[in-house]
Amino acid sequence: MGHIANGTLGTVAFFTGLAVLNPGGAEVAAEVAAYDQNGLPQGTADLAVPGHGRAVFLLDQRLPGLESQFGGYLRIRVTAGAGVMVFALFGDQPLNFLSAVEAQPVRE
Repeated sequence: MGHIANGTLGTVAFFTGLAVLNPGGAEVAAEVAAYDQNGLPQGTADLAVPGHGRAVFLLDQRLPGLESQFGGYLRIRVTAGAGVMVFALFGDQPLNFLSAVEAQPVRE
C-alpha cells in the first residue's frame, strides 16, 4: 500500500484504515509492516484472518507506535495460508475527505 497518513498535521487529524480479506476457507496468517519514506521499518503487527473473513482496523489500533507518519508505505505479507485481498484508505477525522490507496503486488 503506497501511502500512510496517520497523526496530526497542523490542526488536522488524519487516519489510515486497512481491510485484509480472506476469500479462502482456511485461516490465513499475515504480517502488516509500516515503513517510512526512506524504507526504514516503523512497526509490524501480526494478523489472523479467518476463512471467508476479514480484519478491518485503523493503523493506530494495530501499530500504536505509529504516532505521526505522513508518507511511507505498508507491506502486507501472508506468512501462512493462501492469498488475501487488501484495501486501504486515508482521510481526516471529521471525514471531509477519504482517499483510496491502491495496492501493488510485490514479487519476492
